[in-house]
Formats: sequence, C-alpha cells, structure tokens
Amino acid sequence: MEEQTRHECFRSAWVLWPSSFMLLLLTLSSSAGSLASQFATPTAESTTDRLSLRSFKTLLSDPSGALASWDNASLNFCRWRGVTCRTHGGEPRVTGLKLESLRLEGKLSPSLANLTFLRRLRLGSNNLEGSIPQELGFLSHLRSLNLSNNQLGGMIPTSLFQNCSGLQILSLSHNNMNGTIPRNLSNCSELQVIGLDQNMLRGDIPTDLGSLPKLRELVMWNNLLEGGIPPEIGNLASLTGLYLGGNQLTGAIPAAVGNLSSLTHLDLSNSTLAGAIPAAIWNLTSLRQLKLWSNKLAGAIPSDIGNLVSLTTLFLQYNQLTGTIPSEIGNLANLTQCFLGGNHLVGTIPKSLGSLPSLDALILGGNGLQARDAAEWSFLDSLANCTHLRILDISKNDLSGMLPKSIANLSRSLEELDIGGNQIAGSIAEEIGNLISLTKITMWYNLLGGAIPATLGRPWRLGRVNLGGNHLVGEIPATLGNLTRLNILVLSTNELHGSIPPSLGKCPLNILNLDSNRLNGTVPVQIFDIPNLTKLNISRNLLTGVLPSEIGKLRNTQSIDASDNRLSGRLPSGIAGCQVLEILCIGGNHFQGPIPWSFSQLKGLRVLDISSNDLSGHIPDFLGSFNMTYLNLSYNNLDGEVPKDGIFANASAFSVVGNGKLCGGIPELRLPSCPSEEKSSSAKLIAIVSVVGGILCVTFLISVLISIRSNPG
Repeated sequence: MEEQTRHECFRSAWVLWPSSFMLLLLTLSSSAGSLASQFATPTAESTTDRLSLRSFKTLLSDPSGALASWDNASLNFCRWRGVTCRTHGGEPRVTGLKLESLRLEGKLSPSLANLTFLRRLRLGSNNLEGSIPQELGFLSHLRSLNLSNNQLGGMIPTSLFQNCSGLQILSLSHNNMNGTIPRNLSNCSELQVIGLDQNMLRGDIPTDLGSLPKLRELVMWNNLLEGGIPPEIGNLASLTGLYLGGNQLTGAIPAAVGNLSSLTHLDLSNSTLAGAIPAAIWNLTSLRQLKLWSNKLAGAIPSDIGNLVSLTTLFLQYNQLTGTIPSEIGNLANLTQCFLGGNHLVGTIPKSLGSLPSLDALILGGNGLQARDAAEWSFLDSLANCTHLRILDISKNDLSGMLPKSIANLSRSLEELDIGGNQIAGSIAEEIGNLISLTKITMWYNLLGGAIPATLGRPWRLGRVNLGGNHLVGEIPATLGNLTRLNILVLSTNELHGSIPPSLGKCPLNILNLDSNRLNGTVPVQIFDIPNLTKLNISRNLLTGVLPSEIGKLRNTQSIDASDNRLSGRLPSGIAGCQVLEILCIGGNHFQGPIPWSFSQLKGLRVLDISSNDLSGHIPDFLGSFNMTYLNLSYNNLDGEVPKDGIFANASAFSVVGNGKLCGGIPELRLPSCPSEEKSSSAKLIAIVSVVGGILCVTFLISVLISIRSNPG
C-alpha cells in the first residue's frame, strides 16, 4: 500500500510539470537506465532526484571541474559535491543543493523543480545567466533560496511566492533582475530575509511587505525603485535591517519607521527623500547604523540624537540640514564615523566631540561652521582625546582666526587632515611632522603664512599635499623629496621663492603644481625623471634658462604648463617623446626659432599655446591635421601663409594676432593676401627675358660697331 502511495504521488507531481520538461526527463531516464540499476533500491522517487540533478548539470559549464564527482557512475548522488540528502519514506531524497562560488556558468534548469523535498537551494557567487525558471515555484518545501551574485536577468517569477509558506530566506541580490517586485510576497509568512539589492528593479515598493511578521532584513538598495516608502513597513516588528538606499524614492520618511524598535541598521541614502527626519527615529535606541546621506532632508539635528547610544555610524552628509550640531552628540560613546558634511549647519563645533573615544572619522566639511577665536577653536584641543581618529575634514566652512598649534597634538593615527577652503590664518607648526601616519594633508585656500616646515617630509606615508592658495613664503623644503609615496603636490598661488628642489624627482608624483609663485632658477632635469607624472604646472614664476630636452622623458604626461616665465632658447625638439601629451602651454616666455618639425609627432595634442614668444618662420601645415580645440600662436614673429585646414578653419578656436608678416588664411582673419605663385613666376620670367634680351641687344650693337670700323668703305 505504501509503495502504491509513493507511485501515486510521483504521478501526481508529473502532472504539474510542462510537457517539454517531462520529455526531457523521459529521455534522460532511457539513457541513464544502466546507471540507475547500480543502486540497491532504485525507486521512482530517488531516480527522479538523480535524473533531475543530471539534467541540471547538462545546462552548466564547469571550467574548474567542481562537479567532477557528479560524473562518477559508481557514486550515489547523495555523495555528489554540494548535495545533501535526508531519508523520506525510507528513501534518500535531495534536501539541499549548495554549489556557491564554484565558477559555474550556464542557465538554471527547470529540472530543479523535480527535487520535491528540496529545502535549501544555494547557487550564489557563480556566473549563471538567463532567467529564473517559473517551475521553481513548485518547491513547496523550500526554506532558503540564494541565487545572489550571478548574472541572472528577467523578471522575478510570481510563481516563487505561490507555494512559499515555509520560505525563510530569499536572496537574488547582485544580478540583472528587472521588472517590478511581485505583489504576492505576503504569501511567504515565514520570510526572514529578502535580498533584492544591486539589480534593476523598477516600480514602487509593495505595501504587502508590511504583512511579513517575521521579516528581519529587507535589502533593496541600488535599484531603480521609485515612489514613496510605504508606511506599512512600520508594521515589521521583527525588522533589524532596512536597506532601501540608492533608489529614486521620493516624499518624506514615514513616521511609522520610528515604530521599528528592533531596528539596528537603517539605510535610506542616495535617493531624493525630502522633509524632516521623523522625531521618532531619534528614539530607536537599538540603532547602530543610520545612513540618510545624499537626499534632500531638511530641518535641524535635535538634541535627542543623544538617545542613540548604540550608534556606531552616522551618515547625514549631503542634505539640507540646518541649525547647529547639538552638544548631545558627545553622548554617542560608540560612534566611530560621523559624517555631517555638505549641509547648511552653522554655529561652532562642539567640544563634546572629544568625548567620543572610538571616533575614527569626523567629516564636517561644506557647511557654515565657525571658529573665530581660541575659545571656539577649543574643539581641536578636545579632539586630541580621540586617539583612534584617522580622518578629520573641516574644509569649506567659515573657520577663521589663528590655526592652533594643538593641531599637531591630534591622534598619531591620523591619516587624512583637510582644513582647506576656510579663512584660517597663522602658520603651519613644525610639530605637524609628528603626525607620522598622515597620508593626506590639504590646507588649500586659507590665509596661512610663514614657511613650509621641513618636518613635513617626515610622515613617510604622505601621498597628497595641497597647500595652494595661501601666503606661504620661503623655499620649498628639499625634505619633501623623502616622501616616497607622494602622488600629488600642490603649492600653487603662494609667495614661495628659490629654486625647485631637484629632490622632488625622487617622488612618484602624478601631479606637480607649483604655479603662481616667485620660483627662480632653472627647471631641474630631475623633474623629468618622474615616470608617472601626468600633470606638470610650473607657470607664472620667474624661471630662467632653457627648457631641457629631457622633457621628452615624460611619456605619461598629459598636461604641461610652463607659461609666463623667463625661459629662453629654442623649443625643445625632444618634447616629441611626450606621446600622450594633450595640453602644452609655454606662452609668455622668450623662446626663439621656428616651431620644430618634431611637434608633428604630438598627435594627441588638443591645446597648444606658444604665444608671446620670439618664434619665427612659417606656421607648419601639420598643425592643421591635429584634432585641437585651441591654438594660440599670437604675438610672435611668424611669417608666411596661414593654413586653412583643421583648426585653422575655425576663427574662434585659434589666434595669430601680433604676427605682422602673416598673410592669407580664412577671410575672418582679415590678413593681406599672399602673392600668388603664378604672378611671382611670371614676374621672374619677365625679368629673366628682359635681362637676356638686353644682353643680346648690347651684343648685337657691339658686333655692328666692330663691323663698321673694320669695313669703313
């Protein structure tokens, strides 16, 4: 009787599947009959599971040989890699299939639906493509479905949620799924985790999600979802993680979110949410991460923020928040990351921030925060207590007054210090070199004076230095050449003098910007030994001498600006070695001679400015073959005809004014016409004929006179 019941169940299950799938199994049954006979008790149920697995494998490519055991005819399918079985009705049945991170390729076979006792299907982190078979909806025993981190596309089948009363985990994240989120998720009353992030899902968030009482994590970030956040989400009493960021959500954050008393992670970032942050959110004492950055949220940060005593991450940057930073923020003893930049916050920076012993990153840049005297700068003294602080950004505020020397007392773990874009005066303390872990220091566009301390060459990890736009004086310290990780050095728009230190040639610079100072002397050839230099700007200084031919070593440089100096000599022909050069500005110097023919090798040149020099000769025709956007040859001693091709056909894209001997070109230039070659040739011919004719006439007259004298009669 039991055997008859099993066969009856088997026949009933077959009725549910498409006829095409039935034919596939019948074909496999006939071809694999000999394999089935090797099992001691080959029942219809166990044979079906085995054949379903074989059918699943036929649509896969297995480049790493991870499924080699599946080809072992003598091995029971329950011992194949990734297969888990349990006994049902005295027979082994497949209950788990775990084949994650095995580099499997291909499509999902509908044959998986034949594994009627399957509880866990985990195929994440492979290279599977195609759509999810509708037939997977027949797996009524399924508890966990993980197909994340693949390349699956198409719509999410609604059939997945028709027989899903036991489904607890659904993860389809990091795929290419599109369409809308099915509206029948409420059938899955046991769901605990929904992962749909990193897809291309559209439409709104279904309201029936609010009827999933056991849901712990709802992850839908980085899709194309729009509309508002449904208030029904506030019914999810078990929810600990709500991740809806990176969509196109609009409207206000529902006050009902404040009902989620178990919430530990709230991410609604990078959307277009507006309005005030609901007051109830500041009472979610279990919150560890609050990420609302890059929205249009307004209003003030209330003192109630001090209630979030479990908070470790606070991301409110890039909104429209106003008011002051409440001192109660110092109550968040577990806070490690505090990002409030890019808002409209005003007032002073609270000293209570120094009470955060675990603070790792404090970003307050891009606000209207003030500090005008020692009392208001005292927050910097208190931050010295944050011994784990790695990042401090107070740039682009309204900070003024004198820079406290206590800035050098900050954590020895400090890696990034940014105070740029303020009105800070004073000088840079010698003790700045004590911040030995620095990788980035930016103090651009302030009112800082004094010299650059030589100790700045001490933090050996320093990769970026930007002190531009101040009133710094003195020489560039040669000790900066000790920074073997320095990629960016910007000292522009100061009052630095002296020569460029040759030691900078030892730094692996990508960008070197020294423009608008009073640097003198020659350009050190060591600068041209920097292999990865992409941008060199030494313009608007008092540099003299020639531009060395070694400049051709800059094979990766895209932009060179040495304009407005006192450089002389001929343009270096070696510059042809700069094969990726796009911008060359060397105007406002004393260069002489013709434009070198070697410039014709600079095929990628887009901008060329060699104006206001003493260059002579013709304008080379090859300049017209370049795909340039700007060319300035003005105020030189160039002569001859102006070409008409390429950039020379667009009067607004080039300039040749101030070259009195030029002619021709397009009519908009209003230059005199060049003498035509034909007229010139004719004039030469007439002159030659006249001379020859005159000589012949004189010769003839002389001959006649001689003849008359020799024959007087």
